[in-house]
Amino acid sequence: MASTRRKQSLASGQMVPATEIVRHFSVWQDRSNEQPVTILHHGRPRSILLSLERYGELLAAQGSQDEREARLRAQLDIVLATIPGLFIQFDQDQNVVRINGAAAAFFQRNPADIAGLALHELFPGEAGRRIASSAKKMLGSGLGGSMTIALTAGGHHQAEIVPFPGGGAFFATNITSTTETEELNARRQAQEQLLSMMRGCAVGEIDIEGRLIQIHSSLTRLLRLRAVDLAGAAFCGLFQEDSRRRCELHVSHVLAGKGPVCCRADIVTRDRGAVSIRLFLAPMQMHDKIKSVLFSILDDSMGALPMR
Repeated sequence: MASTRRKQSLASGQMVPATEIVRHFSVWQDRSNEQPVTILHHGRPRSILLSLERYGELLAAQGSQDEREARLRAQLDIVLATIPGLFIQFDQDQNVVRINGAAAAFFQRNPADIAGLALHELFPGEAGRRIASSAKKMLGSGLGGSMTIALTAGGHHQAEIVPFPGGGAFFATNITSTTETEELNARRQAQEQLLSMMRGCAVGEIDIEGRLIQIHSSLTRLLRLRAVDLAGAAFCGLFQEDSRRRCELHVSHVLAGKGPVCCRADIVTRDRGAVSIRLFLAPMQMHDKIKSVLFSILDDSMGALPMR
């Protein structure tokens, strides 16, 4: 029975148990001249037995060490070209080895002119000192690190310094817009808190058709009306008839790009009737085009009203 299995294994000429190789090594050595032989260990492929000629062919197909490294560098360049953030490779002495296109555009210099410069020379001041210190720690410990750093005036970058063959690599992504959004949201929350503590003060927004958008709770509180009742309503329709025409002229003035306006007017509330207010109108402009009008209302009787 064992002889039969051995003959079937010999006939297959592909996958052979390690015990079979040990027992009949000369047979499988000759067979490997024809095609590689897979050696099984506990039923799983583990090693390959192949001829010297075939091994030489495989090495030749891979090319020399220099050729393989050149191919890897070319592949790396392709990957780096797609990265929108900065990439700077540096050696053990923190000298620049290579940069990607985003870094070249950031520095506005040719990559060849940057190669060989010290890492800290690329970033003057505090940013350069922090980057050099982090790179030194990484090269000593082999552990990468990250930081939020200002690489430009008013800008914010999320930077990482990590081990890389021959030294390390510096990655930086511009997060200025994200940071600005977070700051804007925080500012808006603070403004909401301030407005929630005051009566007689309201804010909102008017579209270019003169209709209310972004119904703020301060406006519903001042008028004693629900947001659903105000949505899409004509802003100037909130005012008493004598003030309505004046309000329409002021809104048109702002939408025409003639600047902000401040005036007095009488607005109609549900519980108090017509109330004298001070109205402030200002354009919200994006890309040299007025998108809407922001307004602020201050009740003249605010000084006599208690804080919430």
